[in-house]
Amino acid sequence: MTTITESRAAARPLALSSLVAAMAGRFGAYRRSRRILREFAAMEDHMLKDIGLTRADVLRATLAEPGADRMAMLGRARNRRMA
Repeated sequence: MTTITESRAAARPLALSSLVAAMAGRFGAYRRSRRILREFAAMEDHMLKDIGLTRADVLRATLAEPGADRMAMLGRARNRRMA
C-alpha cells in the first residue's frame, strides 16, 4: 500500500510540471504570433504584397478566434496567392 501511495505522489508533480510547461509553451507561441502580426500590420501594402499577403489577411488573422493558429492562417493565405 505504501508503494502505491508513493508512486502516485511521485506522478502528481510530474503531471503538474508537464501542464505548466505546456501552458508556458502555448503562451510563448501566442506572444510570438502577436508580435509577428504587429510587425505585419506596421508594413506597407506593397511590402505585404511582396511576401504574398494582403492587409485583409493580417486583419483576419489578428481577429481570429482564441485558439486559432494565426500563423497557419497567414501561411494558407500566402500559399493560395503564390500558387
